[in-house]
Amino acid sequence: MKARFLFQILLWASTVVAVKGQETASDKPLTLHNGTGSDLTAVYVSASDAAWGENQLRNGRLQKGKSVTLLLKLPGTVCTVDVLAESGQNKSFQLWEINVCVVPELEINQEHEKGLGSQPTVEVMISSTPIDDIKENPGTVTLLNRTGFTIEEVYISDEIASWGPDRLGDETMNTDRDRVIDLSGERGCLFFIRALDEDGDVYSLRNQDLCKKNEIIITLDEMGENFLDPPPMMEIETEGSSVEVQNGLSETVSYLFTRVSGKEGFWGEDLLGEEGSLASGDSKIVSVSELTTTTCVFDLKATNLEGNRVWMMRDIDLCTQKKVEFTDEMLDNSEAQETEGVDSEGEVANKVEIENRLRQTIFYLHVRQHDNEDGDWGGDRLQEDNALSPRERVEIVVPELYNRVCLYDIRGLDLEDREILLIQRVDFCANKTLLLK
Repeated sequence: MKARFLFQILLWASTVVAVKGQETASDKPLTLHNGTGSDLTAVYVSASDAAWGENQLRNGRLQKGKSVTLLLKLPGTVCTVDVLAESGQNKSFQLWEINVCVVPELEINQEHEKGLGSQPTVEVMISSTPIDDIKENPGTVTLLNRTGFTIEEVYISDEIASWGPDRLGDETMNTDRDRVIDLSGERGCLFFIRALDEDGDVYSLRNQDLCKKNEIIITLDEMGENFLDPPPMMEIETEGSSVEVQNGLSETVSYLFTRVSGKEGFWGEDLLGEEGSLASGDSKIVSVSELTTTTCVFDLKATNLEGNRVWMMRDIDLCTQKKVEFTDEMLDNSEAQETEGVDSEGEVANKVEIENRLRQTIFYLHVRQHDNEDGDWGGDRLQEDNALSPRERVEIVVPELYNRVCLYDIRGLDLEDREILLIQRVDFCANKTLLLK
């Protein structure tokens, strides 16, 4: 009798512990109200450091003005989530860092469209609208990573000009791993496939018949062909905008700037480029983008690496004078004085470290002076780095800092040249490290 009584006590205690453990791991409810003015076709919810996962709308639609309660499978200590919703009108709505333990009810409205809420975000395009009357489509395809490297992005499209979203989303595919991609919403059979690994190397496959092949193996044999990249911005040196610059100084010119005469205080981008310089006795043909048939007279400015020695030419008609030469007699002490004190570390003064905190790879990064809002963005600052993946850092050169120009605008583009980031009035004189988020 005593043994049976003790057994019942132990059984009751174990039941309490089990129930208590279940409570610790229980789902967290989140009630979403659709205040967007249109029906939602997809809702994704994830912890802030996790992938989006599956569409939480099991029936594929949340009507405008209606609500739905989701049971989020989160660890007991995790409360903060991100929310992404999509409408049938190809609009996305984003909310970041929502504490569902404190805020169990949430309204999605037009203020959250394309990340216009509390934080700047990345536009995420995920097609979830069903396509009717499809006569032929590939269904699902299995990708096998046999490259020996982690694949971070995969694009599959029937045309190179429009790649669409990264098929891996926020996830990656380790080497010797497989991933099933749902292409049931696509039309046709022939597709191009592009993959990007952890080192930024590209793997390309042409004209894959995915109606007949349901398995694609990505190996090192597919690496290196960049035919899928958008055509690079052509730097054509037209006769009208080209000027030959001769270095007649006794030292190397590291930076070369021009400005329209009379436009005091504003200098354009370095015409020698991030890695360029002009040794003593050498010459180089450069392109002056503002040089037209109606804008001819310019000032030219050359500096050494430290920016403490400056040579000036003023009021030069570059429409008629297609070759100019800097000489030692052109040293301008007043201009040299302006550049002193920018940074005593010389070449470190014009370098800025940038870290990508977005959930999307930046393929092209542009920087321009803030007071030149209508001007050209110039070339891609990533250059040989090709792309800037999430959480990756890169050091770029901003030679304009030697002119004591501090405020800049920054723009990031995706693979299809769509703008995914725009930050204005960044002070590079005060901040040499920038987080893009």
